[in-house]
Formats: sequence, C-alpha cells, structure tokens
Amino acid sequence: MFKSILFIAAGLSTSAAAAAGETCGSSSYDLIAGQTFHSGSLDVSHDDTSLTVTYVTTGGWQLDEVQLHVGCSLDDIPQSKSGNPKVGNFDYKATLDPAGTSYTFEIDLDGISCLSSSTDNTLVIAAHAAVHLQDVDGSLLQGETAWSEGAGSAGRSWAMYSSYTVTPCEPPVVEEGACTEPGDFRTQTQGGWGTECNGNNPGCYRDAHFESCIGALDLGDSSHFVLTLDNTGAVETFLPQGGTPAALDMWYYNPASTSAGGLGGQLTALSLSVAFDQCDASFGASDVALADLVAQSGSCQGWTVQQIIDEGTCVISGRSDCVLTPSQINECLSSSNETFIDGTTNGDYLCPNP
Repeated sequence: MFKSILFIAAGLSTSAAAAAGETCGSSSYDLIAGQTFHSGSLDVSHDDTSLTVTYVTTGGWQLDEVQLHVGCSLDDIPQSKSGNPKVGNFDYKATLDPAGTSYTFEIDLDGISCLSSSTDNTLVIAAHAAVHLQDVDGSLLQGETAWSEGAGSAGRSWAMYSSYTVTPCEPPVVEEGACTEPGDFRTQTQGGWGTECNGNNPGCYRDAHFESCIGALDLGDSSHFVLTLDNTGAVETFLPQGGTPAALDMWYYNPASTSAGGLGGQLTALSLSVAFDQCDASFGASDVALADLVAQSGSCQGWTVQQIIDEGTCVISGRSDCVLTPSQINECLSSSNETFIDGTTNGDYLCPNP
C-alpha cells in the first residue's frame, strides 16, 4: 500500500533524505556530461512509500543545478513540439550554492498516478544536471550539461531517459525453518546507517556509539589504498553510496564519495554492524557474534561475515590476490546487510555454524 508522504531533500549529501522503510529495489545509471564524459551516477531506489533519486558526481565533477521529472511514459516528460525536453518545466529542481557532489530527491509514490501497489511498474526518469569540472586547486576546467544514461530523446538534443521498475514491496518475514529468531542479530542497510538522527533511528544509534565503539573506520590495505571515516558525521555524509562496485583509486579521508561506487557503502555498512555488535552487548540478543555467522548461498557460501569483510577489504584496496570480483563481493556484503535489518530476520542468508 502506497502512503502519502512527500519531501524533497535539499543539501549537499545523500544523508539529507532518511529512508522511509526497507529498500525494495534499486538501480544505478551513469551520469554522462557533455555526451562523452563519465561524471558520476544517478542512483534510484524505492521502498513502500517513496522513490529516492540521488545524483552523485565523481572525478572532480561538481553539481551546480539538478532538474528531475518522473513519469509513466515518455509522453509524461515536458517536451517541446520537436521532442526536446523542457527542463525548466520539470517537477523537481534545485540550485546548489555552493556546488556539491550529491543531491537527493525523495518522491511520494502516491503522486505518480500510473503506479499500482500490486504489480511491477516501469517509470521513465528524466534526470538533467548542470555540472562543472575543477582541478585539485578548485580552478574551473569546463562546464557541461549532464543526463543519466538511457534511451535517447525524440528531438535533436542528446537528452536521455532512464527506465526504472518499481516492484511491489514485501514485508520482512521469518521464513519457515529460518536459522535465527527476530532480535538475535542486527544489521542495517547503507541508508539506515547513513540516515540523520531522528527519534530512535539507526542514525541516532550511530551518533551515540561511533566514537566509543569505533573511533575511526579504516577500510582497505595500507600498502595500497584506504578509505577512512573518523567521525559519525563523516559516515552520515558518506552513506549511502551507489554506482558500479570497484576498487579505490587513491586514499580517501572522510569523503562524500569514492571511486569504489556501491562497494564502499556496502563494506562500510557491514563493518559498522560488526563493530557495534562486538562493542555493545545489547546490539543483538544472541551470544553468537555477528562476525561468526556463515553465508548459506551465493559467491560467499561457507564464509563467515568476518571473511566477507576481509575479502571486501582486499577488493576495495585494489590488491591483486583477492578471490572475488568487486561485483561478487558487493553482492555478499549487500545480502549480509539486508539479513537482519532493525533486528528482524529476513530469510536465512546468514546462519550460525551448526
């Protein structure tokens, strides 16, 4: 059932939009500047109430303006008679001053008239941005328009439209024969650990325990590349991350994004859960450590959560002796993060050793 909730998250980080519920689907699209330059990604996800669309730039590119329109077909996108998009008429828009590297819109699903709560629905997303590239000293190198990658427009412009399917959400359930009980263990998705503190949400837990339990989170190998997040605000700014899973291309210190794409966010989220589980006896009811649970399927079948994190550390640092590809380990990390959201038991991907 889609509920009526709508807000546009303004700001320079994806943390400005708190997740409305469990993520039910997601996709990532390249953000193309000037027809040829890869400038970042457009990350789209949905829960049972909202569609979340996040622009993320990388490689020195900065966002100056964003314009977004979502419809059920190409005819729903504001266009000129010749078929060129009219970005000034898009429903959602913002100017970033100063420029930033990310911006999030959260859209009420009830406001998209063609959607049904019981079937798959394919949306057409027109995501436009004005971006600029600057060097390490902050000097302007070039300015471009950008579109999320997809089908081309009917007009003469090089505009593109991305397609996204909204699938029905299923509530978390304890599957028959599940190997754990609700409350035994706890994990959070990227969006959960990256949310702004509100009430008693995961962001508030992170704020209250990060310094005492973790202090600084270092992900990677010091002989190669490392991602460091040394305070709770840095975690909030960094999460969630989208884009193609990959290795780091440099050392990162409290960044808004990295070259690792979604891999950096998934590894951060699971590392936080394991660290809090080791530090705080009330994090989960079981005496078994979250780090010792074992993956039951997929590329990491038979591995403990700690081994999954260790492999993620190998891959993200760019070492050549890793076993899995970035995409494979990203899937293991994501599946682990989604197994015990808020202390629920959603299937049996992770189980204690028999």
